[in-house]
Order: sequence, then C-alpha cells, then structure tokens
Amino acid sequence: MGGSEKRAAIYAEGRSGLARDVAILSEMLVASGCEVEIRPYRRSKRFDRLFALGARYLPRIPTYDLQVFVERFDVRMLPFGKKNVFLPNQEWFDPRSERLLIGFDALMCRSEHAAEIFRAKHRRVGHFVFTGVDRSISPAPPRTRILHVASHSKFKGTQQLLDIWTRNPAWPTLTVTHAAGVAAPVQLANVEQHIGFFDDAKIRQLQNEAWLHIQTSEVEAFGHCFVEAMSCHGVVITTDAPPMNEIVTTDVGALVPADDGPPLNLGRRYSARPEDLERIIADMLRLDETARQAMASRSRQRFDSLDRQAREVFRREFVKLLSE
Repeated sequence: MGGSEKRAAIYAEGRSGLARDVAILSEMLVASGCEVEIRPYRRSKRFDRLFALGARYLPRIPTYDLQVFVERFDVRMLPFGKKNVFLPNQEWFDPRSERLLIGFDALMCRSEHAAEIFRAKHRRVGHFVFTGVDRSISPAPPRTRILHVASHSKFKGTQQLLDIWTRNPAWPTLTVTHAAGVAAPVQLANVEQHIGFFDDAKIRQLQNEAWLHIQTSEVEAFGHCFVEAMSCHGVVITTDAPPMNEIVTTDVGALVPADDGPPLNLGRRYSARPEDLERIIADMLRLDETARQAMASRSRQRFDSLDRQAREVFRREFVKLLSE
C-alpha cells in the first residue's frame, strides 16, 4: 500500500456468514498492508441523519485510515475513519436507512446484482468479486454424498428438497443439516437429517465427502455455500436467479429455473420450480463417473479463479480509495 502501515477497522455482527466475511476481509486488508481491528456492530440511535451528514462534510477524527461496515452500520462511528466503506447485503438492508448512505465514501458490492440496486442510491458504488473460505481437506475423502446445508436460514429451499426426496424413495441418500424450525423432521430411509447444532468441523467433513451440493437458495447476500462447495470440488445445483447465477455456472453444476417471489427489503426472493429441480437432480444422478469428475475439476478451477480475481480487485480498489 506504500508508506507506513494503515489502520483499518471492520464492523459486523457475529453471525456465521458475516463471520466468514470478516475473516476474509481482514485477511485481504492485512495482505494490502493494513493493521486490522475487528469491532462489534452497535445499533444506531437518534440523530442518525445529522451524524451521516457530519461524517460526509465535517472534519473527521482520524482514528482509522479505513473503516469497513458489513451489512449494517452505526453512523456514529463514521467520524473516526478517514475513509468509510459500506458492504451492503440488499435483502437485509432496511430501505429507511437509505438516507444515511451519504455518510460513506463508497459502497462496495459483492455481486453485480447488488451493485445495480445500490447505484441509484449512492454516487460511488463498486463491484468486486468476493471469495470464500477454502474448505478442502487433504487427503480428500471419497466423494459419495449428496449434501444440503441450511444452518439457521429458512431461505435455502430445505423443505422443498425434502419433499422431492419423499417422492423419490429409490434415490441415493440425501444428507441435510439445518437448525430446528427450518424444515419438518422426516423419517425416510434415504435421508440423513441432522437437526440442531452441528459442529463446523463435521460440516466441513461432509462438504468434502459430497460430490453433489444442492443449494437452491431463495436469496443470498453473496453465496458462501456455493463457493465453499466449489472449493471442495463439488458439483452445485442452485437457483437460476441473481446473485446465485453469478457464482454458479452450468459448467460446474446446474441452474434451476425460478419464479419471482415477494420482495425482501431491497432484494427479492426467488423460488426454484419444483418440477424443474426434480428433473435436474434426476439428470445429475444419471451422470457417469467421468462426467462427475470433469465437473468437479472445473468447479475447483472456478473457485481458484474467483478467489484470485477477488484478491486482485480488492487490493486495487481499496489502494485507490485510500490514496485519494
């Protein structure tokens, strides 16, 4: 980055997906020459608009060279950064907070879908391809599972997938992990259902044991589940809607036609068509081992390509911002 080491702060809540965001951002900032401090997100109070205006136009208290706010922000923290950047997630962004975006020097979006939404709301919106955690393990175990990971989210298409497996008792075993309340418990010979807390090390093992990852999300801020699957040489089935179809392409998996659903803040829910999903899964199950291995190899190559591109663009964009 040139000159003395820069100080950066990252603000975020501690949820699992955001924890991955923070870890990756911290790693990228350190690689770009920053000393990084992780700070908890605090909910904004009264007079937010005044703070936002002050952060944009009044002198700042330069505690940090750069502050990065992930998904949510507290405008009272803005005066402490020479530069302030917001990474929005469209489906969790409260439209009432739009008037506060004026306090930021830039918005950086991790999908073109998000960038399109926020370009109408801020003078400087960038799009950089994000990356995910490399979850591969060595030596790699045999890849024989079919896997669906939902965690606490009700927007992963879990119930729809269980319903499809109920109609197909001759299909191979589906392994499903999700929190209580996400989907109904089932008693099926070809479903291995894990409900409740599941240790991350065990999930990583399952990711590496799976050749096919079915993640037909209704919404995604970025899509860590897809990227992590590709890092494990996984073939991925997901919803043919943004931003899911920005990450997963037909050479590494399959895209399921979807219907537009209701809006979710600034985003929108998309529902994979069940008859198309069932047909696509059946097609995947008919692939021979050579075809599976070819897709698995391309999947890992795509992960490597996205990861390399993300780090290059991130460094270029943030170096540019800090030099202004």
